[in-house]
Amino acid sequence: MPDPRAVVFADLGYARTWDDEGLLGNGASLSGSAGWHVTQQLAIQAILERIQYYRDVEYLTFDGRMLFAGAESAFQSRTTTVRPCVTVGVGVFNEKGIGIQKRQLVPGTPRIEERLERRYTSGALTDST
Repeated sequence: MPDPRAVVFADLGYARTWDDEGLLGNGASLSGSAGWHVTQQLAIQAILERIQYYRDVEYLTFDGRMLFAGAESAFQSRTTTVRPCVTVGVGVFNEKGIGIQKRQLVPGTPRIEERLERRYTSGALTDST
């Protein structure tokens, strides 16, 4: 029989990914978490998430993925009818993809495409309710 203090979840969804300059694109999201209830209301959990994104418009294309790994503390209310939950955490995300800038210098001429590799790793904070 599983330990009742264990916390496990998986999620499959559709995500919209943004960076500091705007929309990167939309795509599938897959995440999972495992953790442990320290008390009845407080859990500590590890999170792993993968988000695919793609956007193609007249002047640019983005195609890539984000990976996020982190740890969170989750606090859940004791009320019996509705049990709100608040989480706060830290982690690291890694982005890998390409950006294609499409420029047309003179109307009627072919577009010039410039491919840019997108590779970033950075720290991140999380929160949710």
